[in-house]
Amino acid sequence: MAELIHKNDGNENACRDRTLCKTYSRVCMVIFVGTVISFMFFLLMLTYSMREMEKDFRHDASLQLGSVTRKIDLFLQFSEDLRAFYAASENVTADEFAHFTASILKRGDLDFISWVPFADTGSLRQDMIYFETRDPALTEAVIRFLIEDEALHKLALQTRKSGRMTFSEPVDLPAGDDRVLHGQFLVDPIYPERKDVSADVQGYAISFVRTVPFFMNVFQLNEDMRQRRNIHVFMHDGDVTGQQKIFDHYDGEEAGGFPDFDYIPNYKHTFSVEQTIPIGSRSLSVVIEPSLSYFTAANNASALMALILGLSLTAVTAFLFYRQISLNIHIQDVVDERTKALRESNQALDDFVYIVSHDLKEPLRGIYNYAVFLQEDYGDKLEQDGIDKLETLQKLSKRMEALIDTLLQYSRLGRTELAIKPTDLKRVLEEVIEMMGPQLEAVDADVTVQDDMPTVICDYARVSEIFRNLITNGLKYNDRDQKHVEVGFTLTHETAPGTRVFFVKDNGIGIDPDHHEVVFKMFKRLHGRDDYGGGTGSGLPIVKKIIDRHQGKIWIEPAEGGGTVFYFTLEA
Repeated sequence: MAELIHKNDGNENACRDRTLCKTYSRVCMVIFVGTVISFMFFLLMLTYSMREMEKDFRHDASLQLGSVTRKIDLFLQFSEDLRAFYAASENVTADEFAHFTASILKRGDLDFISWVPFADTGSLRQDMIYFETRDPALTEAVIRFLIEDEALHKLALQTRKSGRMTFSEPVDLPAGDDRVLHGQFLVDPIYPERKDVSADVQGYAISFVRTVPFFMNVFQLNEDMRQRRNIHVFMHDGDVTGQQKIFDHYDGEEAGGFPDFDYIPNYKHTFSVEQTIPIGSRSLSVVIEPSLSYFTAANNASALMALILGLSLTAVTAFLFYRQISLNIHIQDVVDERTKALRESNQALDDFVYIVSHDLKEPLRGIYNYAVFLQEDYGDKLEQDGIDKLETLQKLSKRMEALIDTLLQYSRLGRTELAIKPTDLKRVLEEVIEMMGPQLEAVDADVTVQDDMPTVICDYARVSEIFRNLITNGLKYNDRDQKHVEVGFTLTHETAPGTRVFFVKDNGIGIDPDHHEVVFKMFKRLHGRDDYGGGTGSGLPIVKKIIDRHQGKIWIEPAEGGGTVFYFTLEA
């Protein structure tokens, strides 16, 4: 027995552990789903923010690229104006050249502008060079470059053949006082007639532009301010594989950091803006891309707030869910504990009743037998009063034995297991009516059974006892000449709609509504001890206990025209 109890406790603990695991896994599921949804909203809002950032960045970058294009157009326009200037006059003097270029130098884009005629020998003439500069310290260095730099001479000859302005390679131009200017020469061939490259070139307009200040001014860059963008300018002859970088600007500390942003997937394809601008025989490629500070300075407060709010709601929901589950588990534990204690108490009570009832029967038989012996052996010596007392003692002994038998039967209902199996109730009632045949004939009674009685899962013997007791009760408490009992079931009873509700209806004396609950108490009779055939008052309590063990319920309603209807359900 102890081993069985230990085994049951082990099964209960394992079942409890599985229930707890299943229950708390729901809390984990709430946390997981809430976190996923929060991050989904965060990513959606972040994506929207990034798209807005990209739109703003592209707009600003387009404005800057427009500035570059306008500056290049000014250079090209200056070239056209210079051609027109020389075409309008056969002999341009130095003063006329100085007057013409003064407005160009004032804009600050070029450091000097020179006119170098082309000699018949195929070289640059040194005696007719016109020269204007914003910085007089450049004069000597520029003249030396114009006369001595072979690369510049080769570039001039190349432009003579192409007929278009071009840039030199980046050069370092000494400017005195240990200064070195980093920039490029612009060489533009001038022909006698506009757009006529068949005639020989008259000379070259050669100017010098410092690359970094030029592009810093074009892009309106300030070293003291964070621009939140990186700018790269390349020069090439049409083949971008051979391009040469002539200008770089990185935002602040990123100049030595990660200018290419390789850690951002598809970064260059998403945010960078690039434009190629033809200028003479060469082209400029300008690439503008956001810097790291552009992303860090972005206002993603709404996405972050959505994430924080989502995670907070998830945490609160999970906590409340966990708390409710814990409370339910605690309540279930208390219920299980008290149910177990009640079951043990009822079991102990059943054991006590069984033992007491069983042990009382032996002395009770002795009392009854001795009363019979006294009456048989000494009946002729006793007066009538003594004989009556002995007969009363025998009756009381018999009644006591009947009560004890009832207690034993009631106790066994709680001690024995039900033999649950599919049971044809129509067959059950046929057997019950057949066994009660003599009793029905003796009181001139008839019992009708509904034809379509169902098959239910129940204990065959116990359900037979239910119907037998209820039919007997309907015949016993009946003062009609023609006693009638009807047995059937319904699916439309208002107490349990949709459930099979069985009934036993009689045309007897009925039961007062105030006593509908009382009649199910043990040994409780509503009439005198010997009225209506007497009895111990245990029939209906036994019926109720059998129905309780089938997880059903029983109740009483008055019948139309007089009598009683017992309704009950069987859920087992």
